[in-house]
Amino acid sequence: MGGRMDPSPTQSGDEEATGLVEKMDNVNKSWMPAETNMPIPQQYCEAELVGNSIYIIGDWNRNSNPYESPVGRVQIYNITTDTWSNGTSMPENNGRGLGSMAKIGTKLYYAGGIRSSTANDATNRTYEYDTENNSWLRMADMNQPRASFELVNFHDKLYAIGGFQGSQTWNRPVSYTHLRAHETSLHLV
Repeated sequence: MGGRMDPSPTQSGDEEATGLVEKMDNVNKSWMPAETNMPIPQQYCEAELVGNSIYIIGDWNRNSNPYESPVGRVQIYNITTDTWSNGTSMPENNGRGLGSMAKIGTKLYYAGGIRSSTANDATNRTYEYDTENNSWLRMADMNQPRASFELVNFHDKLYAIGGFQGSQTWNRPVSYTHLRAHETSLHLV
């Protein structure tokens, strides 16, 4: 879903976001275009399935001219009805892409990512997106800022694995216990 398209690989600077959606037929092991593409092209985003809906979150507009800051776009594809809707974008001035996302129950956790066109501003911020209430909540920060990494849920613990921070790369996992907000402070559960 979405991604980056390069119409002319021998030419520099012509890359653009795409709204292309493909699906795989597991019977004959072949890919085909989906019936419906994304309404708004989105790149450097993450996707997770919750119930009958796929949530596509995050955006980074690398090489846009003039530069377009990420808004933390949320697009929701309902597989059953073959329809798209928009969710609430990430909190203002905190939208980003090239982060990572994992699911615990009906909540999505988006961590890390970047905003600047130079990709030198990896963050350690973590947000929870409540799919039932269409709302965001700031959670505890990761120990290290990172982008382009994996966030995995294993027994309600989130593991941030790999990634980069400017020129620094990470090769060992960092685990987080399932996080929840209580009043105005954050606690580990």
